[in-house]
Amino acid sequence: YREFGRPYDLMALQGGVNGWLNILHIHGERDLMFDQVLDYPVQVLSWSDRLAGPSLREARMMTSKCLMGGWHEFGPLANGPEEQIRAEAEDAIVQTGGRKLILANGCSVPDDTDHRWLHVAREVAYDLVLPD
Repeated sequence: YREFGRPYDLMALQGGVNGWLNILHIHGERDLMFDQVLDYPVQVLSWSDRLAGPSLREARMMTSKCLMGGWHEFGPLANGPEEQIRAEAEDAIVQTGGRKLILANGCSVPDDTDHRWLHVAREVAYDLVLPD
């Protein structure tokens, strides 16, 4: 990867170097090579923290970048119930201290996800209480 992937990743990322918010989505269900992209020129790292790892807590120990995740895209966000959607959101806040976090699903939700769960997630996000 260091020889055949990274150079092309960095070349592609140069296109957004002047952007104010660049998000790198690290796709996959396992073996993400998370540590190999920590120095990429982006402000936000996005990945399926609940499916592939590392956890938000583990990632926070590796980087000071903003982290994007917290909801399992095949879990409660796709299937409910509201209590579990809320529990995952609150856990993401605990793992990160509520700082430098964009609460989101780790990747795309299944196409047949009932939109009511996405609406519930939005309401949960609005109602979250962040630590002082």
